[in-house]
Amino acid sequence: MRRALSLQTRLLWAASLALAAFLGVTGYALEQAFTKSALQSTRERLRSYVLSYIAGSDMNVRGTLILPEVPPDPEFERPQSGLYAGVTGPDYDWRSTSTLGRQIPFDIQLEPGRTQFDGPIETNIGGVYRYAQGVAWEIGGGKEVKMTFFVAQSETALKRQVNVCRRTLFFHLGSAAAVLLLVQVLMLRWSLRPLRQVANDLGRVERGERDSLPDRYPRELSPLTSSINDVINNERATAIRWAILRTA
Repeated sequence: MRRALSLQTRLLWAASLALAAFLGVTGYALEQAFTKSALQSTRERLRSYVLSYIAGSDMNVRGTLILPEVPPDPEFERPQSGLYAGVTGPDYDWRSTSTLGRQIPFDIQLEPGRTQFDGPIETNIGGVYRYAQGVAWEIGGGKEVKMTFFVAQSETALKRQVNVCRRTLFFHLGSAAAVLLLVQVLMLRWSLRPLRQVANDLGRVERGERDSLPDRYPRELSPLTSSINDVINNERATAIRWAILRTA
């Protein structure tokens, strides 16, 4: 006949499942929060690069755009660095050195003052996040030239940050789960100790070492031990009566 699981095992399984569910939900929520924060940080970083390019650029009276001699980050001058810049406009199309061999989607035109952040956009080298801002330069005679400045970054950097965060979360949450599980085992053993004591005292009663269960258990067990003592007393009284009847 199959034996039922012990009370301690049942409680330990229930507590472990609840702990696993709680830590799983907590880990997922923290990972999503970090991903959102990292994405916002990427947006602000790309925005600052675009503003740096705009602030350092100028346009002469002939409508020729003059870009800053020094980019806001050396990575824009390193081919295939993962950080790309570009400017598009009427009869104008500039790309940073880092875009060599890359097909970066600097292909939208924004109205002056408008911005757009999107991604990851699939390219021939994987996904990229893109930030764009439209600007307009006056070149005299009431004329203006509209340009759109772009900065893009490979999603690899963001994925790397998220993976590091995920590994860190797994390590710390796993360590916390191990400690909490050990604490649960110790708490269960301590909490169930009175039940084991009841079993031990019952064994002493059966061996004749005690007449009844002592009155030293937690109050939650008092109804149970009182009922057991009543059964023991009734059986003892019945046995005495039968013994009297046999000798009569």
